Order: sequence, then C-alpha cells, then structure tokens
Amino acid sequence: MTTQNLPLTENDLKSMTPEAIVDLMTLEEQVSILSGDGFWTVNPIPRLGIGTLRVTDGPNGARGSDFIGGGSYGQGHWRFPPEHRMLGYAYILTHPGVPCLFWPHAVRMPDGRHGDMAAEVATMVQMRKNAGIVADSPVEILIAESDVYVARVRGSNADVTVKLGPRYDFPKEIMPAEGGREWKMRASGEDYAIWSRPHPTRA
Repeated sequence: MTTQNLPLTENDLKSMTPEAIVDLMTLEEQVSILSGDGFWTVNPIPRLGIGTLRVTDGPNGARGSDFIGGGSYGQGHWRFPPEHRMLGYAYILTHPGVPCLFWPHAVRMPDGRHGDMAAEVATMVQMRKNAGIVADSPVEILIAESDVYVARVRGSNADVTVKLGPRYDFPKEIMPAEGGREWKMRASGEDYAIWSRPHPTRA
C-alpha cells in the first residue's frame, strides 16, 4: 500500500487514478462501496477523505446539483407522469435508440405491484426484438398533430407502426395490406396502439 497522508484532500483525489485510490482501501472499505449508503448513494470512506458518491438511473435522471458530497435532491424530480408511463414505454420501445427500463416497471413486484404494467412492457420488448428494431433503425413520422402521433419504424425483420394520442381515426392508407401481409396489433392501451408486419422475405 502506498504511503500517503490521510485523509486525502480533494486535490489528492483529483490527481490519482481510480486504481490508485482503490489500492489505498482496506478490503472492508472496498467491499463497502459495493452497497448503498442510501437509496441513491454509495458508502463514503471517511478514513481516506472520500465522501458519499451519488449514482443515477435512466428513467429518472440525475438527482441534485452534484454527484460527490452532500447536496439535496428530490426523488421523483422530473419524473415521467405516472398516468402516461405506458405511453412513454410505447414510444421508447418502438423507436430507434437504446431504451432503458425502470426495473420495477418491467417485473412483477413481490406484493403484486406493477403486474399488469410488467406484462405489457414484456410484450413490447418481445415485439421490439422480433421486429429487429435497433439503435439506428429508420423511422418515418407519418402524422404529428396535437392529438395524434403516428410513426413507422423499419426493423430488420418487420415494420412497426405506433400510434400515440387520444385520436383513434387516421387514414387507412397509412397501414395498407400488401401482398397478403396484414398489420397485426401487438399492444394497445390508453392512448397508444402498436402494429407490426413482417417484411416480404419473412412473411
């Protein structure tokens, strides 16, 4: 272990590599940072002058003004409106990109919470996989108005059409049957619907 004046100053920490800092920790201290000090924080190492580290997740974003040290943060800050969660999942799971799921929404909790949501999210995830939608899949916006959004995404195996918004009537020519390949509804709920149709070579 390197000889060093302890606790470390902020300048010490900035000048050191993460590996060098870990080398100064005892085994117990190394293990302690693998668990949380709170809901969004990692245990501090006071002996080395290492404060609490704040972590984050995809759906809810970063908490507070900084990640190191104290600072206040509000859970649920800038959270997606709960009543529109499935609308949000219908969008991110049908569009290009790398979707991030908040795990309690993707699994049935032990007390049964989120059971219906988890089942619907699983259906959308499977539809995305089957269609072959990836980060750079082509997308075409067919309608974008105040009460309806319709987009077509071309996966490697199938085309996917998603409708978001309260309007239920839109031109039938948007989803024509071609060569006997019909659009099949894969998921639907309040203000959203998703259809897919295989490419000709996959029909």
